[in-house]
Amino acid sequence: EMESWLGSVTPVGAHPFEWEGRYDTWVGPDDSDFNMHMSNSSYPKILDFARTKASLELFPQFLRVGGHVALSSTHFHFINELPLFSKYQIRLSIGAWDEKWCYIVCRFVTVSKKSSTNSKTKKPRNTNIPRILIRPPTPFVQSLSPPSPAPSSPPPPTHESTDPNSDNVKLHTIAVSRICFKHGRITVPPAIVFATNGMS
Repeated sequence: EMESWLGSVTPVGAHPFEWEGRYDTWVGPDDSDFNMHMSNSSYPKILDFARTKASLELFPQFLRVGGHVALSSTHFHFINELPLFSKYQIRLSIGAWDEKWCYIVCRFVTVSKKSSTNSKTKKPRNTNIPRILIRPPTPFVQSLSPPSPAPSSPPPPTHESTDPNSDNVKLHTIAVSRICFKHGRITVPPAIVFATNGMS
């Protein structure tokens, strides 16, 4: 049974930049402050649950052999408050990685009732998002041809409080978590972890 479950959850053939994880929850009384909205100190607590769920979806084979995901830091950018008792969703995606670190982009959003009624017709995720290359990998073979001109940099994203993936989603907070992968005292490069879990 364990083998069949691992086979069903392993993301074989998935592209790291096209994956999106979702965690649904609500603002409870213990998450709020005296202003009757979600306290800034509660965001890291809830984000731990969302990252744990995402780790089980993305890296089941790595966790199976004793690996674990270590959190280095998280940066929060607060845009709109989350009132008490409101339902919200955390949407996670892989933003970038290098030889050691992996960066997870987490968006705290609320979905309007109009959007939830049409949830069966899921829109494809917008993959035209600027990505950050932390350090370009060293090529195995040095090309003898003249270098091609550098591509023009994409325009900076506009600072809006609406998720581009849906017309009825309101963005409240953006968080970027820097994580690494450990097996004992050994740090495993993210590319190896992705490959051993079937990502392409």
